[in-house]
Formats: sequence, structure tokens, C-alpha cells
Amino acid sequence: MRVGRFRTPHARAGGEDLKRVRAEIGCLAAEHFALLTGWRLQNEVLSLTWDVVDWEGHTIRIAQAGTKSGEARLFPFGAAPELLATEYAHEIWKLYEAGRLQPESPLTGRFEHDRTEVDVAGVLDLIEDERLLAEERQRRLEEAAAGV
Repeated sequence: MRVGRFRTPHARAGGEDLKRVRAEIGCLAAEHFALLTGWRLQNEVLSLTWDVVDWEGHTIRIAQAGTKSGEARLFPFGAAPELLATEYAHEIWKLYEAGRLQPESPLTGRFEHDRTEVDVAGVLDLIEDERLLAEERQRRLEEAAAGV
């Protein structure tokens, strides 16, 4: 099932899935920034580095040499300290995990964190069980290769 540009994840995203999701979110952010600024995606937005961001002056600058037109570009951005108190990232991730993230999804910036205690001993037992199963599989593969 596809939701927007994302594939609905399994119970937990991890490893390569998490890398893919981060890459897709990065691409969406770059596309959004290109639309917001009017800058070209390939040559101007994707080539940005942190050294072109002036945090005190709240601007992002592309030098003349980096633009197709040969003119320097400057994008002012405002500081938004009020966003530090929000939970948009957690809210968006929960919608994504549930397969309900859409471009028109309403966001509130609020998120209820799961305060359930984790059964660490149970998790460690599961890990140990999987480790033992992997050892057994490896032993059988080696026996089969040796003709035992």
C-alpha cells in the first residue's frame, strides 16, 4: 500500500527501511524548499551546504557561480523559536507508521508519548533466543557443507 510517496511500513521501521524513509523525507524537504524559493532543484537546492546558511542573519545564499542565471540568490528565513515547544516530528512519524500520512493531514504540533514501561528483560530474552537460533542455523549450514 502506498501513502503519498511513502510505502506503508511494517510494525517498526529499522535498518534499510529507516534509511530509505529518511532519504525520502529529505527529498520531499528539498522539493518543498525548491518550490518555496523558486530555486532550481538539481543545481541550486541539492548542492546547498551548511556553510551557505547565515543563522544570525537568517539567510541562505547561493553565489553567482552556483546559479544558472549567473546571479547570486538570497533567501531570508525567520527564526521560529516557538516551534521548539512542538511535537510535529513525533506526530508526523506516528501518522506515517499508521499509514495515514497525507499531504493534507491536519497537524496540531501535539503528541501523546507512550509512557508504557519497557520489559527490558523480555527484550533481552528475545534477542538471546534469536542469537541461539542463528548459531544453530549456522552450525547446520556448516555441517551440510562438510557433508556431515
